[in-house]
Amino acid sequence: ERANAMVLARLDAQLTAFSAFSQGMARVRVLNALTIAVAFLFGFFVILYYTRKISLPIIHLGLEANKIASGVFDDTQLGMEADDEIGAAARAFNLMKQSIQDSLNALRNNAEIERALMAERVKNLEMAGLLRNAELSALQARINPHFLFNTLNTGIQLAVVEEADKTRNYLERLTRLMRYSFRDLEAPVALSEEIECLQSYLYLMSIRFPGVFTFRVSVESPAERAIMPKMIIQPLVENAIRHGLRDKTEGAALTVQADLQGEDLRILIEDNGTGIADDRVQEIFQAASEGRDTKNDDHGGLGFANVIRRLRLFSGKEGVIEISPVKPSGTRITITIPFREDY
Repeated sequence: ERANAMVLARLDAQLTAFSAFSQGMARVRVLNALTIAVAFLFGFFVILYYTRKISLPIIHLGLEANKIASGVFDDTQLGMEADDEIGAAARAFNLMKQSIQDSLNALRNNAEIERALMAERVKNLEMAGLLRNAELSALQARINPHFLFNTLNTGIQLAVVEEADKTRNYLERLTRLMRYSFRDLEAPVALSEEIECLQSYLYLMSIRFPGVFTFRVSVESPAERAIMPKMIIQPLVENAIRHGLRDKTEGAALTVQADLQGEDLRILIEDNGTGIADDRVQEIFQAASEGRDTKNDDHGGLGFANVIRRLRLFSGKEGVIEISPVKPSGTRITITIPFREDY
């Protein structure tokens, strides 16, 4: 019995020791599991951090590249200041984007300049065409054969009945007018040259129709330097005399005034003749817009529309001339073009 008791006591001790060992092992397993879980979570977040740190800049780089491929340029830059390979790639991308944008801007500017030059060439060609085409009878008929024959006949008569000095003055004015008329038609001239041509023409008309017309020409000093198309004022004045004042035997008055209005040159031509109907004004402007002249020569007809077109080509805008009635009778022509001292 004593031996059995000793065996049982030893077994109890071993069971107690084994139980304690088992509990210790269980705690070790739990601790190991916790350690593994913590290590796993730590590794997961470390991997996630570095993955996002590497992938997000690449994603942003790809998005910006897609925007450029779609033709979308803005001022945003990839803000990556790191010294690693991704930072270097981002800085290189920013430089490439800026270079492409600068190149595109330069191309756009060059295209705008080329378009402006082409428009200027087209305008010059149109101006030259107006002066060379079949309308030369209107443009160069500032002194038409009928007028030339009449003035020359008047000069011959003066040579017979008047003293030589007056005849010489008459013929000098005629020669000056002819020389100006047949000079280079394409080159713009100063307003002072237009006025000199006009005064020669008015002198000839005053000799041809003595006592019928009263002329007044007034030009501000700064306006004399203005550049404008050639043979604009004299054809309009000739039309006013031939058509607006043709029925007057006395008291016919015509005024020409030129001055500066801000940055524009303004020229007024006013007569006290029969006036011009509204439908006639519309016909003239329509003919000018369609690149043709009116079929008849009633108050402005042929030369009027051509003058309007040349003024539009010179100034680059539509509203360069206005035709309005004057009470109680007469017509006022207002020309407004940009003031230039060179062309």
